[in-house]
Amino acid sequence: MFEEYLAEHLKDPENLRGFQRADLQIEIALQVERAMKAQKISRKALAERMGVSKGRISQILSGTSNLTLRLVADAFTALGLRLELKPVPLSEPRTASPPALHPMNESKTDQAAASPPDLKKQAS
Repeated sequence: MFEEYLAEHLKDPENLRGFQRADLQIEIALQVERAMKAQKISRKALAERMGVSKGRISQILSGTSNLTLRLVADAFTALGLRLELKPVPLSEPRTASPPALHPMNESKTDQAAASPPDLKKQAS
């Protein structure tokens, strides 16, 4: 029943645009949060790596903030990752798996030894 309602609601281009925006914001927030949990990194630590406030990290993780691509790239870089995006036709069902996160370093040994760059230092 909900799927039918949603499909009908999303026929309106304005509703579809809003849904797409919200979906992307939430997906990015989830990916950042998953990466932080996997690496046991706190909001404070990520904020320090990025050279932003802890509040800004909270905005990223809220899934409701209008993020710039620059900020998204900075967050993943600070986590030692890059985010790969893949366009998919709207008619194709959404997969359960999130976009792939790839470590910037190729070998697992290097990956464990390397620490992500401190963006605050690079900006100086």
